[in-house]
Amino acid sequence: MSPYLKQLGSFFYNTEIWFVAVAVAASIVSTRALLPALAIILAFFLFRRWGQGRLSIRMPIDWSIVVLIATLLITVIVTVQPSVTYPQVYRLLIGIGLTYSMANWADSDVRLHLIAMGITFAGATLALSAPFTVQWITSKFSFIPKAFYARLPLLTSDGIHSNVMGGTLAILFPLSLAILLFGWSTVSRLERVFYLASALLMGSVIVFSQSRGALMGIMVAFFGLIILRWQRGWWLIIPILAGTVFISYSRGLAFFIDQTSANSAISALDGRQEVWSRAFYIIQDFPFTGIGMGNFSNVADMFYPFFLAAPGQPHAHNLFLQIAVDLGIPGLIAWLSIWFLICAISWQVYYTGKAVRDYWLAGIGAGLLASQIVLIVHGTIDAVTWGVRPAVTLWSIWGLALATLRTHKNNRSDITKLNKHRD
Repeated sequence: MSPYLKQLGSFFYNTEIWFVAVAVAASIVSTRALLPALAIILAFFLFRRWGQGRLSIRMPIDWSIVVLIATLLITVIVTVQPSVTYPQVYRLLIGIGLTYSMANWADSDVRLHLIAMGITFAGATLALSAPFTVQWITSKFSFIPKAFYARLPLLTSDGIHSNVMGGTLAILFPLSLAILLFGWSTVSRLERVFYLASALLMGSVIVFSQSRGALMGIMVAFFGLIILRWQRGWWLIIPILAGTVFISYSRGLAFFIDQTSANSAISALDGRQEVWSRAFYIIQDFPFTGIGMGNFSNVADMFYPFFLAAPGQPHAHNLFLQIAVDLGIPGLIAWLSIWFLICAISWQVYYTGKAVRDYWLAGIGAGLLASQIVLIVHGTIDAVTWGVRPAVTLWSIWGLALATLRTHKNNRSDITKLNKHRD
């Protein structure tokens, strides 16, 4: 390989994250930017090959990603609506590419800090854009005046659903909160202000989104953070359980289910159960291939009609069912294996940080774990983190986990040697 190509590859290696971040942001703003963003991300695999002699570093999720991409090849073949499926496939590939870009670029603590701040900044930016880009739901929380939403102008014809914004920010929110809880004494005063302001912004928009699934996920994740931060934090389970039982008794279980179909004449819980049953029927009939990303509404209305829920349901209202509906059971298994590996990595990062008394690192690990808790809790009643424009934010969290794993490999080796010496 010529020295010129090596120099070019080295330049792009050092600047990769900035190009990729701009491309990803553009893909969220406009569907027209999906293919250019994907092309930019794929180009950096070649640049890494030129500059470092490899397409990418080896990562624990590699084989799961291979299977997931294979299911995407199948989904573009079986889909009956390419115009709906292709954008969702592009978004998923962009998310995967972002994860690899973050893990390959973060080779130092400085870069790792920049990535954590970048993810938090992205969440704060989404929150700041919410008054002008979100189609708000105003009928769930009576303590928020409807007149408040009337003053928020929607400046785009393709607004983001309130539950989508709430669910997206709920995944990002625990990271800044965990850094504050664990690393308050280790970060600068400016960083404290930054993370605190970002957390307040994201938390406020989550409340205004009236997404009960997002709020439930945050409550459970916050409880987890308290346990990880303080040994006696498990005492909080008593008031949390008491509050949950009281709300369930006074308002019914339907209170915890987001109503996303405005023209449904039945309770959200009954409608959601019927939607879930249709998803199960689809999975039974198409277990290996799925029906193609984004086809749930048309396929369900045509072959598995609803009797209680309103027709035209956008998705299966359950993250795991939705993935299996779109990509088949192999796709769900691949996605779940990635999630399990990310959870294991996050726990390892948290444990490493505690062991070496690096509380910022422990906060990152705890925040990553809390984000996975939000994803699972929220994913049981909704699927707004899959296939939508901001869905790439989940892959940014996963990219941070892999970047942290790479950056602090030496710390883990030192801990292993210390444990062997003690034994």
